[in-house]
Amino acid sequence: MFSSRLSAEPRRSAPSAPDDPAAPVDPPSGGAGGHTADEEEQPWRPMGRGTLNYKLVVRLSAIVAAVAIILSMFSALMVHHILVQQVDAQLTEALGLPSTNTGGQPSGASQPSSGPTPDEQSRGDSATDSIFGTSDVPLGGLPVGAVVVLVDTEDNVQGIVEDVDRRNTVNTSDAVNTKITEVPTDGRSHDVKLPELGGYRAMSRSVMVAIVKEDGSTSSVRGTLYVGIPMTQWTHAMQRLVLAEGIVVALAIVVSGVIATAVVRQTLAPLNRLMKTANKVSEMDLETGLVTLPDRLDDRDLDPRNEVGRVGRSFNRMLDNVEDALKAREQSESKVKQFVADASHELRNPLAAIRGYSELSLKRPDQLNESTAFAMTRIASESQRMGSLVEDMLLLAHLDAGRENELTDVDVNEVVLNAVSDAQVSSRDHTWRLNLPDAPLMVRADEFQLHQVFTNLLSNARKHTPAGTIVTTTVRLDGRDAVITVEDNGPGVPPDLIDHVFERFARADMARTHSEEGSTGLGLAIVASIMNAHHGTATVDSHPGYSCFTLRIPRILGPGEAAAEAP
Repeated sequence: MFSSRLSAEPRRSAPSAPDDPAAPVDPPSGGAGGHTADEEEQPWRPMGRGTLNYKLVVRLSAIVAAVAIILSMFSALMVHHILVQQVDAQLTEALGLPSTNTGGQPSGASQPSSGPTPDEQSRGDSATDSIFGTSDVPLGGLPVGAVVVLVDTEDNVQGIVEDVDRRNTVNTSDAVNTKITEVPTDGRSHDVKLPELGGYRAMSRSVMVAIVKEDGSTSSVRGTLYVGIPMTQWTHAMQRLVLAEGIVVALAIVVSGVIATAVVRQTLAPLNRLMKTANKVSEMDLETGLVTLPDRLDDRDLDPRNEVGRVGRSFNRMLDNVEDALKAREQSESKVKQFVADASHELRNPLAAIRGYSELSLKRPDQLNESTAFAMTRIASESQRMGSLVEDMLLLAHLDAGRENELTDVDVNEVVLNAVSDAQVSSRDHTWRLNLPDAPLMVRADEFQLHQVFTNLLSNARKHTPAGTIVTTTVRLDGRDAVITVEDNGPGVPPDLIDHVFERFARADMARTHSEEGSTGLGLAIVASIMNAHHGTATVDSHPGYSCFTLRIPRILGPGEAAAEAP
């Protein structure tokens, strides 16, 4: 009897029809370098992260940036070094110290004397000379802002800051005097930061100073003279230089990025064209028979002087070999299919005659001895089974030939109901359950072939499950598809067979077959071929104690649904 029970969705899919656009794609196994299907289906962007274009542009720009930064730093350091040398030369000249470039009498240095002559006192080169009255230090050519501090042997401190008008000097503060006197008297320049004044380059030396008194007389004392030249103008110059170099480096990076992008794209254009051609080939379904491969790469991508050209030549040769192999395979398969079709057609008549004669002989059992009667019974049974096999092979040959089906509007509920009714009559030791929707579910199909699909699935469940198995057939609506499931609580499909269950002559171990009819191994192959011809799919989910075959076929949309989907 029929009863009602909801069916479960399949949990595992078997190989579907090759041209099924909705067939699930199993992602590759995890591991290093593994990519998911979503990553592979993302649109191609030439400058996307990870592409060769992106890596080359980034690396070339990084090289240009590194070189520009290094050159800028080197030039800034060299300019700074030159400026410091110039300041040191001014200090050396101002203090009359020997130059490092001369081996004799230092240039610009005067011989020590006990004191300045009256002409020198009246002719002093600067305010510094007139105040300190130095006798052995030129103290000429100091820039504005220079600091000069004299500390005599009696710790008397005098200090001035050179002004624009060299005859109007400013006395230094105690803080400045204290800080500058920390400069060691070692004949070398030192960096020092003076309070209120900023950064200076300072040098000191011991000198003999002629002090001019108010009455006009002079006296000579020995002391230490400290001279500092301001670095502010050089610091500002260096800042402007660094800023200018930073702008130049930024522009160089931007320009190099633009140029590198153009150059890399032009250089890798042959490789990109090769990639597009390879993608076209990879998206082709080479299992369906003879296919037309895309055009080969042209001569501009076949330059043997570079690596891409050599790869292009090898790729073209590979496409030629693949095309030749596909042609050879198609010719071989065509011959086999034609042979199977011809042989099946020719075998129908002899098998019908054998079956007829055997049945005629069995109608007179009294004329046959026991062994002959048994032999005739077996002949009738085997001829009937062989006839079914021939019919199946002939149907597959017709499906492979791509013959047009006589499509009509078919109610799936009615076809399934008839198939389940036939199965219930054929096997009373199974429990057959049926779940149908209330409304008709119309599809565009060949009614005879669709009936054979359901018959084969129910026959498969009957043959490969023991008595008492519950077989449930469910018809339901799922979006634009009609979905039919046939599930049972039998032993399940063997794990080593589940991935090949829809292939031809795929048969389970005879020990698992619970029917004397046996199996030809073509029933499920016919199911897959017919569903493929109707733009549908067939999948399987099975584990010990459960099996579920699922069919999906496009349904005919109602008037309201078709109007809603119309643009």
